Amino acid sequence: MSLFNVNQTVASKARNTSTVPIKDKQFLIVTDSGDIFYDSDGTRVQLTDIIVLDTESQRLALTSPFEKFYFVKGSGALWRYNNSSWVKYSGGGSTSVDKVLSVASWSDNKQNIEISGLTADQNGIVGLSQSVSMEEREAAETASLYVCGQQDGSFTVAIGGDKPTCDIPITVILFG
Repeated sequence: MSLFNVNQTVASKARNTSTVPIKDKQFLIVTDSGDIFYDSDGTRVQLTDIIVLDTESQRLALTSPFEKFYFVKGSGALWRYNNSSWVKYSGGGSTSVDKVLSVASWSDNKQNIEISGLTADQNGIVGLSQSVSMEEREAAETASLYVCGQQDGSFTVAIGGDKPTCDIPITVILFG
C-alpha cells in the first residue's frame, strides 16, 4: 500500500497517461475542469460522484449501497463499495505536517521528504500549503509534481514537467 496521493493538474495532462503516469491509489484533482480521477489496478477512472455521509452508522445502515465512493465526515474516512464489500481508502484521525520542496534538493528530478513516524503503508494527502504564493503555485503547476515512492520515514516527490525555480511549501496530512 502506498501514500494516498492527491495531485493537481489540468485535464489534458490527467487524460494523457504518458504525461501523468498511472500510479496506484493516486487521485488527480483537475483544476481547469473540476474533474477528479483515481488510479487503481493500472487504470485511471474519472470519479463522477462521491456520496457524502455524516456518520459511519449511516454508511453501515445502507441496505443497497451503490458501487461508488463514500466520504464519511464524522470519521474522515473515504470508502468504496465494490463487488458487495466495503473497501477503506483512508480514515480516522489525521496529522498535519508542513514541509518545503526546496529548489536545492532536487536530484534526478526527485526529492525525498522526511517525516518522522511515517510508515511505508500509511495513507495521507499531499498538497500545496495554504500560505503558497502565486509564484510558488505556478511553479508547482508547471512542475506537475507527483508522489512516486514511499518508505518508512519518508516519501519521494517527482517532477513530471518543468523543474521548479523556487521553493514550494507543502502540507502533508497523514491518516491514522
